[in-house]
Amino acid sequence: MDNQLENIATQVGMLRKNYAKKLSSHIEKIYYLWETLQNTWQLETLDEFYHELDNLAETSLMFEFNQLSDMTRELEYFIYPFIQLDLQPNDSQSQQVFTFIIELQRVAEQS
Repeated sequence: MDNQLENIATQVGMLRKNYAKKLSSHIEKIYYLWETLQNTWQLETLDEFYHELDNLAETSLMFEFNQLSDMTRELEYFIYPFIQLDLQPNDSQSQQVFTFIIELQRVAEQS
């Protein structure tokens, strides 16, 4: 039984390491989508951006990258009203999102 638990722990550890290696590409996609929205504001792209945030928050939590998950959730909460009200953020709000994404990348790199 102990051997099985050790095997499971090892497998989970390997999955966590593999996930950590892919974090940068996930965040780069989020950055790219937000950059795209700055050029052409489309609800479809905003939905994809929000979905990517949600995915990052959920999977980060699952692999116990709690700080990254919490920060991603904060960004989701910031973005949600724009989706609900079909509004485009002003320049200051857009810059806040870029700053947030850069901070997500910094936290991911420390993971």
